[in-house]
Amino acid sequence: MINEQKRSDGRISVRDKGTISLLQEWLDIFVVGKDKREIINAIIGPMRRIRKLRQQPAHSFLKNEFSHDFHAKRREVLTEVLEALALLRTILSRHRRARHINVPAWLDSSNIHVF
Repeated sequence: MINEQKRSDGRISVRDKGTISLLQEWLDIFVVGKDKREIINAIIGPMRRIRKLRQQPAHSFLKNEFSHDFHAKRREVLTEVLEALALLRTILSRHRRARHINVPAWLDSSNIHVF
C-alpha cells in the first residue's frame, strides 16, 4: 500500500498509495475481458476528474463569481460520476462473495436524476 520512487539524487521516496490508485489496482486484477482498459478508465477517469476539480478550491481562496456554465458543468461531472459508480457497483455485484446481496431495483433504473 506504499509507492516507492527513486529520486534524482538516488534516494528512495516512500508515499502511501491513494485510494483511487488502490481501486485502479484492484480493478486491474478483477476486471477481465477485451474491454478491460475502457471499463477501468470509465470508472477511474471521472473520480480523478472530481479529485482534480476539488483540489484547487480546497487549497485557495477564490473570488465569488457568478457563472452561467456552473450548473451545466456540475451536471456533466455528476452524471459521469453516477455512471462510473453504477459500473463499479455492477462489477462489485459480480464478486462471488456478493452474489447473495439484493440490489434495489431503482439503482438499475434511469429514474436517478442529477440536479
